[in-house]
Amino acid sequence: MALATFNHKSKILKRSVSFYGAFPDSPSGKFRTLYLLHGLSDDYSTWVKNSSIVRYAEKRGIAVIMPEGGRSFYTDMAYGPRYYSYIIKELIDYTRKIFNLSDKREDTFAAGLSMGGYGAFKFALGNPDVFAGAASLSGCLDVAGDLIGRHNNRETEYMLVTGGEDATGTENDLFYLADHYEKPESLKLFQTCGTGDFLYDDNLSFREFIKDKGFAYKYSEYPGVHNWDFWDGHIEEAIDYLFET
Repeated sequence: MALATFNHKSKILKRSVSFYGAFPDSPSGKFRTLYLLHGLSDDYSTWVKNSSIVRYAEKRGIAVIMPEGGRSFYTDMAYGPRYYSYIIKELIDYTRKIFNLSDKREDTFAAGLSMGGYGAFKFALGNPDVFAGAASLSGCLDVAGDLIGRHNNRETEYMLVTGGEDATGTENDLFYLADHYEKPESLKLFQTCGTGDFLYDDNLSFREFIKDKGFAYKYSEYPGVHNWDFWDGHIEEAIDYLFET
């Protein structure tokens, strides 16, 4: 498995930005790909530093792209960078051209932890022609319900992301995106959370909302909290579900 840090100039962000890429050594055709997103207090390197993601990807023969998302919640921030547009409109095309990545929907997936779990679901639910599935580990799934403000005194963070506007019924509202997703049976969604996680109740709320919407949906929960023991312990389960044939 080849692993490297890449740096390129983003036209959308108007600056240089880095990402990690992991690729199988012996390709057979174009790679199936996982876009793997970090959490609020981390950066593009965090999955490599804190988990066995390279080993899990090698077992499955998939490529993994780990982009930078700042503290954006993978949105086009009201007061900050446009990380959503950067990843969806620029990075995916860039990585497909530079590396041997499949451009087929059925070969393209997203996953993430905490803020990245929200981002992965937002990417998949908002871009039905791009992603065949997504996984959320301990995800912040109710941004429209002011989750950022309700947890850890993040009112300022919420203001930067949304401009203080109600996100209900917008592209930043996962409940809205799920309600308006055509052919939900065509999209795989995997959701897991530790029962001791401060986001557990929010994950249960999303589960109750999504479970009967018709998606190819799997939910699992285990003892655990908001930490790398849980995320490294269950990202392989997410990969197995998304990439099973």
